[in-house]
Amino acid sequence: MITLKELAKRCGVSTATVSNAINGKSNISEATKVRIMQMIKETGYKPNFMARNLRINSKRTIGLIIEELTAFSSAPLIEGIMSFLEEQKYETILYNMRVYSNPNWVSDESFVQYCVSNAASELIAKQVSGIIHVAEHSRKIKCYNKKLIVPVVICYAYPDERKMPHVSIDDETSTSKMAEYILSKGHTKIAMICGSKDNLHAQKRYKSFKRVLSEHNVEFDEEFCVFTNWSKEDGKIAAAKILKKNVTAVFCHNDFLAGGVYDYLYENNIQPGKDLLVTGFDNHLISSYLHPGITTMKLPLLEIGQKSAELMIEMLKSDSQCSCNGVEFPCELIIR
Repeated sequence: MITLKELAKRCGVSTATVSNAINGKSNISEATKVRIMQMIKETGYKPNFMARNLRINSKRTIGLIIEELTAFSSAPLIEGIMSFLEEQKYETILYNMRVYSNPNWVSDESFVQYCVSNAASELIAKQVSGIIHVAEHSRKIKCYNKKLIVPVVICYAYPDERKMPHVSIDDETSTSKMAEYILSKGHTKIAMICGSKDNLHAQKRYKSFKRVLSEHNVEFDEEFCVFTNWSKEDGKIAAAKILKKNVTAVFCHNDFLAGGVYDYLYENNIQPGKDLLVTGFDNHLISSYLHPGITTMKLPLLEIGQKSAELMIEMLKSDSQCSCNGVEFPCELIIR
């Protein structure tokens, strides 16, 4: 196996620079770090953490790759994972990718792949037994291949076309609950403010909502539907487009969009709840702060985290892939 000194020579840098790159230090250039990590990948170099008194007990350690620690979903997902792993006497190492540092990270697949590859290499070098990837939002994760020497579970997202253990929310069932609730209130002229068209959440919620209305013989007018970004400001702009069409209810794909609808209503002397039913999704704090509170769907984030850890332990105990490839949890309807 190649040594640290030999690796440094091939990269044209000092052994200290290689060590800094492996340990994520910021005192080296990005270009140098990329070159070193690529050489590590090509040579299969593994740091000797035992010799440096930094070796971690690989039989009881799981690495968590967190796309963005500040995302609202991350804390409960991580809590669910860590609480289950602690019960099983496993330790965790967290690697925060900090994807929000790149404003275009959602569309920059090469940036995400680089971050994931870098994180996985560092965790494997620390001899973790497995990796749980905690996504910032549900989408298809394309960054993992079969060459990894440890099992991987995707938490709060989906794998690409390959079969891979993953846990996420059940958008279809959850949206059906919301549609049934709105219909139960007697509404038939219903608008929908969706997230971006390329987002899995938006796609599934849009299709599921239309399906339920069709099952109840309620026609859905596409003029009552707007795809936009996920912010409060976008919700307000969308409200101005569709609420002039005399709709009586609006289903928003997240609570920030619903908050934007409230802003539009307040500015136009329209009373939410009385003149227009506004519903959201996610059960974000904003949904309970507004008056009247927003009826929404509570994400089962703690449960998703716990199940992700459970699948990982199942694979480690059986020394094979888990018995199920994917698990989805429905959300809870919160009526306010």
